[in-house]
Amino acid sequence: MNRRLTRQVTTTLGFVLAMAAMGSQAASIGYSFSTGTVAEGSNAQIAALLGDNATVSGSFTYDTAGATYAGNTGALGLGGNAELYLRATSDIVGTVGGFSFSDATGGIALSNNNPAPYPYLDTLQMGADLSPALGSNQTPSQVPRNLVYFETGGYRLHNVRLLWLSGQGGAGDFLSGTDLPEQLPTDLSGRLALDFVLSSDPTNLANTPYYSRTVFFDGLVLSPVPEPSAFALFMTGLVGMGLLANWRRRQD
Repeated sequence: MNRRLTRQVTTTLGFVLAMAAMGSQAASIGYSFSTGTVAEGSNAQIAALLGDNATVSGSFTYDTAGATYAGNTGALGLGGNAELYLRATSDIVGTVGGFSFSDATGGIALSNNNPAPYPYLDTLQMGADLSPALGSNQTPSQVPRNLVYFETGGYRLHNVRLLWLSGQGGAGDFLSGTDLPEQLPTDLSGRLALDFVLSSDPTNLANTPYYSRTVFFDGLVLSPVPEPSAFALFMTGLVGMGLLANWRRRQD
């Protein structure tokens, strides 16, 4: 192989590897998350069990290509007026106050330019599992729950929700449509909610209002984390291009 052809092949290989890595990251993005301490409006008894200085941190993968559109939450009997996408997230893990939780897959509900009487113009909520409608105590039976929960003081973790709402945390009109965004908000401060039920009554036969056992954490922030495979592929391309440059210097 002559020198000119060798240069062309090596340059093309490095470029292809680098672009493939970037494309892989665009379809599937890993995020880490963290919050501040317990916010006002939380269930005081459960908050005390978690600890006054408790914060929540963890990670998950966001995948627009693997998501399935399920319909409008109002039409599905879940309340509100948001578009629901199942399996938009995966590999959810987190810790709070010495406890841990995880979930294989999660969904995202979003609404753009939501009309009155809803208080928020734009909303984006990521949930480990589906939650019942406000005022309802029934969770959707057609969707299996796979949250690996923890229990404390007679309470069982039932759902983990990450929320971004217009008018909070510096968020204005941050959605441009009802399709899943390519990336989740990293420049906005959101809110994280931990929803609990009684360990002795996990299906809520006592008919207690579901959201009365929620602990909120403000100051939710996301940071993108490159996936190991994509990062390795990207670095391979960079190394190949670096070797080419070094080879050229030796040949000149």
